Amino acid sequence: MAAEKAALQKFLPGLKGDIAVQYAFSGTSDMLKPCRIEHKFFLQACEHPEKQPENDTQDDGFQSLYIKENTFLPFVSSSVDCCLLSHMLEFSDEPHQLLRDSKEILVSGGHLVIMGFNPYSSWGLRKLFSRSRAPWNGHNISVYKIRDWLSLLDFQV
Repeated sequence: MAAEKAALQKFLPGLKGDIAVQYAFSGTSDMLKPCRIEHKFFLQACEHPEKQPENDTQDDGFQSLYIKENTFLPFVSSSVDCCLLSHMLEFSDEPHQLLRDSKEILVSGGHLVIMGFNPYSSWGLRKLFSRSRAPWNGHNISVYKIRDWLSLLDFQV
């Protein structure tokens, strides 16, 4: 988590726009803190959003919203400047659809940031020995495959 936050710290402060969205599973920490975009939303995917605490706004203006796993992203087309998918492709039943949804909500020139485990890293190799629970039970997707999917959607990587 610290390595991911450090990587994001390098370029998130330079992004501009009105709306930034982090989409992650419930219980994940806020990764958009260094981002200077004014309106930040944290979509927390969970099985039973109705059982979660009421959606709330934190002191830094960060709006937390609980939504059902594998649902469409609840934003108008071309309205989001930065979309951060934090380990969502690994656990999505339809990772291609999640990427299409992300493209749909992004403004022209918007940024899609994908965080995930590389199957060819030490973390990926560790999965061979521990399959029982997250993060080891996810479907790690290689950088090459993600680049291919993104190029099919006309993203510049």
